[in-house]
Amino acid sequence: PRIIEAPQQHITEAGLVVQDILTQADYEEMKRHTQCWRDTLLLMFLRNTGFRPHEVVGVHVANMDRLGPAYIVWVKRAKKRVLSGYEAVYLNPTLGQALHAYAVGEATPADQPIFHILERQIQNIVGGAGQRALSRRVQPKEFRRFYIRTVAEIAVSIVGFGPRHMEVAQRMVGHESVRTTWDWYFELTQEQRRRIQEQIPV
Repeated sequence: PRIIEAPQQHITEAGLVVQDILTQADYEEMKRHTQCWRDTLLLMFLRNTGFRPHEVVGVHVANMDRLGPAYIVWVKRAKKRVLSGYEAVYLNPTLGQALHAYAVGEATPADQPIFHILERQIQNIVGGAGQRALSRRVQPKEFRRFYIRTVAEIAVSIVGFGPRHMEVAQRMVGHESVRTTWDWYFELTQEQRRRIQEQIPV
């Protein structure tokens, strides 16, 4: 039997107490404890995109797209200071194919949400799977932190440098916030974005 350990906590530089990020093993265990295929797809979608619950709810069948072999979902980022239309987010091909098959199987119209769920339901689905698999309720935002860490790890092999190097660069150029230095992300080519997204496990 799998030994379930309580999540460890640490304190950030800002003084916030946060739980350690989910592991791939945690995620795989949660997938084995969902109650239906839709819920498994939801966990896969959160894992592969890092979307916030309200962003997941807003994804309609019409937001899915193909560019050759690549699968894309178009999303409008609600927290960006300037909304400049929809942003293309590449999907792991396995997830893209599964989402397409699910929408077809459910005969979901193009103008309808893929998952047909509310934000509260997302919290319950994720929390319930966490409770059954890890003996604790997992929050959707933990998937977002998990996603960010995975992207950073994969980006090292594709872009050539890691997140700690950005902190060094921040101090060297005198930026007040590392966010300013991280503006390099938006200069990634579409090919680099696709390669990073498609390597995220689902």
